[in-house]
Amino acid sequence: MDEKKMGFFTKVKNSLTSPKSYAEFLKDSMGKAVLYLLLLCIIFGGIAAIKDLITKETYINTLSSDIKNNVPAFTFKNGELNVDGIMPIVLDEDKDYPVIIDTSENADVSLLDDYSTGILITKTKFIQKLATDSTQETPLSSFKSITLSNSNLTSMLNVAKYLILLVLIIEPLLFFAAKFIAVFIISIIGLLLNSIFHSELSFGEIYKLSIYAITLSLILKVLCNFLPISTGFFSIFTIVYFGLGITYLTSALKSIGKNKQLI
Repeated sequence: MDEKKMGFFTKVKNSLTSPKSYAEFLKDSMGKAVLYLLLLCIIFGGIAAIKDLITKETYINTLSSDIKNNVPAFTFKNGELNVDGIMPIVLDEDKDYPVIIDTSENADVSLLDDYSTGILITKTKFIQKLATDSTQETPLSSFKSITLSNSNLTSMLNVAKYLILLVLIIEPLLFFAAKFIAVFIISIIGLLLNSIFHSELSFGEIYKLSIYAITLSLILKVLCNFLPISTGFFSIFTIVYFGLGITYLTSALKSIGKNKQLI
């Protein structure tokens, strides 16, 4: 097999289906191996980023719609809240933790008397009623440097739509950095496998092979983002992720070791 003719997608296919191809991967420079990993992360990490982008944008659009249609006109300035409408306004009254808004001059904590827990927001205070029947008060003057209204809150959400575009850039790069760490862990185990199968490879060479060995793990991790499957570090998927990488590296080192014994 001519390594020079092995393009990116051919390498992806061979890393998944051909343990013998790993001997050809050894001919790559470390730079080419890292470039392979980078392209893999840009493509599949980009897919995951687009999915997250759509989810976040949908959430922001829903929030903007709720503010426009369901939130009464309000202003918060110089530590005072003013809300248009008939007071009090009770949110989530049927739940165990209602939120009551009353910015009239005669609002007081007695509005919470009918509830075991809840929150009361007045013109100048944030009052939380606890299950112990005690209350905690926070003066809104603590936030007097903040100015808010329906219009600028909506504007902030519109700006957030553009900021989340950074996800398309940052997420694949973070994905790439995480794979470097994963490859390093698999390479450490590869040192032991190297001795067992008499592959006689250096740590750098094992590291290169480990980059190709995690191809399937990386692809599965992205696919799992579209399913209700946890892929956090402390999830069962982590065992599958590293298990697959080690399995592919084992097959590669075993194949390379056998070829060296035949020479």
